[in-house]
Formats: sequence, C-alpha cells, structure tokens
Amino acid sequence: MSTQPIVIFGAGGFGREVLQLIHDINRANPAATVWEPLGFVVDAAYVDDRLVNGLPIVGSPDWLVTHPEVRIVLAVGAPAVRRRTVASWTSISPDRYATLVHPRAWVGDHVGIGHGSVICAGALITTNITIGQHVHVNIGCTIGHDAVLEDFVTLNPSVNISGNVRLGTGVDVGTRAALI
Repeated sequence: MSTQPIVIFGAGGFGREVLQLIHDINRANPAATVWEPLGFVVDAAYVDDRLVNGLPIVGSPDWLVTHPEVRIVLAVGAPAVRRRTVASWTSISPDRYATLVHPRAWVGDHVGIGHGSVICAGALITTNITIGQHVHVNIGCTIGHDAVLEDFVTLNPSVNISGNVRLGTGVDVGTRAALI
C-alpha cells in the first residue's frame, strides 16, 4: 500500500467535510493508494497552532511551494475565492490538485472530471457529462446526461441538474435548486 500526502486549503465547514471524504475514500480502498492528510493550509492571517478535527494547520500558501510532493484540494465553498486562489498560485501545476470522488457517489460512464474537483457522498452523475476544474458537487446532488459544469462551479447540497444543462464558470447553485 502506498500513500499520497495531501493538504486541504480551507479549515472551515467544507474543509472539515473534505477531510471526512478523504477518510471515507481511505476506508473504502484499504489495499489501494490512500491519501495521507497532513493538515490544513489557510491564508497567512489565519495561521495558528490549533487542531482542526485532529489535524494541524500546517501553514499558509507559501508552505505549498516548499512541499512540491504534496497534493492539494481547495475546500473553500465560494467559487470566486477558489478561482482567485488558483490564479494567484502560478507556481502550482494543475496535476498537484487532487480530484476526490466519495465512494458512495455514483458516477456513470463517459463522465470527465477536471483537476481539483470534489464529488461528495450521495451524488448521482449519469453519462456524457463534463465537470470542469475545481468544481464542488455537494452531498445528494444529481446531474443528468450531457450536462456541462464549467470550472469553479459549486452545487450546494441536494441540487438537481437535468440533462443538457450548461453552467458557466463560477456559477454557485443554491441548496435544493432544480435546473432544467
């Protein structure tokens, strides 16, 4: 068994949910490569010595430059903040961003998922779907055939996207919304 170190950018509510998602992935695949969560990275103004769900805040974004072997997942709910963060981290290559899919999400055939996207438990994603980079599909969302979610989209919990829907870059869809 091999491990891949990972840090979570953002130590708020969604950051803690992403940590749980990582634990669930590890439990579901004990014989495969597992994630080794090292802790949280936060903006410099928020660095302190507290623990968040048992893990430390390891540093600010500067820490990432000195640890190139560590993968990153952005766990900030606001699409505009994720977009600005990625744009400001010019030295971080796209392949350092981990794509996480919860083991209790169902993802059909012919679905493309971009770097840094997070698919939470209970998501149902059918077929012929494009999910861009740094997209968050929260718990209990459904996405129908031929949908396109461009980069930095957020689907809050229980969103339903019908087939052939296109969401542009940075769209933030509220909880329980249904888009046809």
